Amino acid sequence: MSATAHAASPSSSSASSGGGHAIPSHLNSPWRPYQLWQRRVYPNQVWIFVGTALGLLVIFNIIHHLRVRSRKNALLRNLNVPTEKAEPTGNNTASWRRLPRAVETGFKIAAFRWTIPYGRTYVLSLAEVFFTVGYLAALLIWSFINSHGAQQPFWSQRTGAIAYKQFMLLPLLAGKNNIITLLTGLSYEKINIMHRAIARTLFILILLHTFQKVESFSRANLTQERYYTGVMGTVAFGAIFLTSLRPARSNAFELFLIIHIILVAVFLAGMYFHQPEDSLYVWLFVGFWLFDRASRVLRMIFVNRGESASRSATITAISQDSIQLVLPNRQIKWNAGQHVFLILPTVSNIPFEAHPFTIANIPERDQRGNKSSETDLVFYIRAMDGFTRKLYEYAQAHNGGTVPALVDGPYGVPPPIHSFTTVILIAGGSGVSFTVPLLLDIVSAARRQKTPVKRVVFVWSVKNYEDLGWASEVLTMVNQTLTPTLSLDLRIHVTRASGLVPSLESEKQATDPMSPMSPISEKGLDSPIKGSRTDVMISTIEDGSTQGGHSMSKVVKTGHGSLKTRIGRPDLSAIIQEEIQASSGPVSVN
Repeated sequence: MSATAHAASPSSSSASSGGGHAIPSHLNSPWRPYQLWQRRVYPNQVWIFVGTALGLLVIFNIIHHLRVRSRKNALLRNLNVPTEKAEPTGNNTASWRRLPRAVETGFKIAAFRWTIPYGRTYVLSLAEVFFTVGYLAALLIWSFINSHGAQQPFWSQRTGAIAYKQFMLLPLLAGKNNIITLLTGLSYEKINIMHRAIARTLFILILLHTFQKVESFSRANLTQERYYTGVMGTVAFGAIFLTSLRPARSNAFELFLIIHIILVAVFLAGMYFHQPEDSLYVWLFVGFWLFDRASRVLRMIFVNRGESASRSATITAISQDSIQLVLPNRQIKWNAGQHVFLILPTVSNIPFEAHPFTIANIPERDQRGNKSSETDLVFYIRAMDGFTRKLYEYAQAHNGGTVPALVDGPYGVPPPIHSFTTVILIAGGSGVSFTVPLLLDIVSAARRQKTPVKRVVFVWSVKNYEDLGWASEVLTMVNQTLTPTLSLDLRIHVTRASGLVPSLESEKQATDPMSPMSPISEKGLDSPIKGSRTDVMISTIEDGSTQGGHSMSKVVKTGHGSLKTRIGRPDLSAIIQEEIQASSGPVSVN
């Protein structure tokens, strides 16, 4: 429907009802039916726009999975072809068939790895910026289009109606168990970017809807339910916005979570009574939130069922700032690179406070290669501030003891590493807890001839030799037990090396279990070590510093052999470029 006449003049006289109360001029405007039509139809059109965008993401996800499966199958058919490094050609033209994959890779790098500074210590990903700007632009277009010069009677109520019907997206995008993740393949961490972007955009629409009514805020009006409930909802959402800024979330997350839930409840109550005829959207909001909570509770019951040992963890301080946490006999299946949320009631400030940690080992498998339904979970946690510091202090006081522990998960969408011939794994410091399981999974799959990966470049950068920790044991063992079909290039960089590598043999706490699994144990690659003790983490320097490649190098001895380290920062661009040019197949960088 289109408008062909001019809106009533703002100076039009007001009519009076029988009760003597003045009726605002816009309510008597001949445009009133059109304004009500806009208020009813435009929010639905916004949902068509949002639904179309989600539909495209679903289609892209289906295409992505089909491409990954097709590429993996094609590479597996050539699994027995001898591994030969192609000579770098440098000037060859890329095939047009690689263009879609190149575009996809470029988009992911630009969207999630490129950042814009936000304050002194925080950054925003380009995905967060682009999504926020795009969503805001769409909502502002539908808010002000056909408003005849942005006349207030046309957009004032429309902004509130659009925002009201978009609120139900927020719990969908905030929950860890949601249908959007299932359909689009985007992990909840990436979807949470959309959650924040939509919340900020809706806050702008709320302010537009509210501020145009400020002039009518009289004592008589504020006693009306529609007025004071609207003000209550606006104030609550403003408080949600301020307390959700990254500095507040990062510095006091537990407090933020409690305040967040309380303020959301206040906001929903205000919205329910402010617009009771549209209360369906409030109930949908509550329903989506309850679905996520119920899913997490049911999953926790399933994963942690069994004997009392299945609801506890063994905690050990393994170095001056690191902890090993072993959760035995959990009914859980996961993929390498996924994480879970751990609940340790006796350590946390809040009994059911949950914290995410990456699983450091890979699932146990039976003789046919199927994942075991019951397995141990191993975590290596570095003590920082807050909860991890309290956990480390607890480990020191109860070293080798048990602590009540519940698991919620697994979560996360690991990269499809088994559809490439070369995989580059890059980590800094404690981030190795993500790349080590990926390496173990590749080695395990190579033994079963279930992966086309022929070469792995493992890049790990630490500040000091003391930071090598448990991962050096795993890497040494893996390097000694590789199959002939898999090549492993370990590049361990120590950025602040000075003097000799310290001997940890004299440090008693370093003789505790260090490795999440033993590639050379009788059970095979997928079996975690339980209760074993390594000799030393790093004992002596075999050779002095020598010039090798782009940096000085030292060879250190671990409990299971030698491990070469390089002094200085890795040149990541050169490493990636070299591997891309040398590889005869697709290359994955993680």
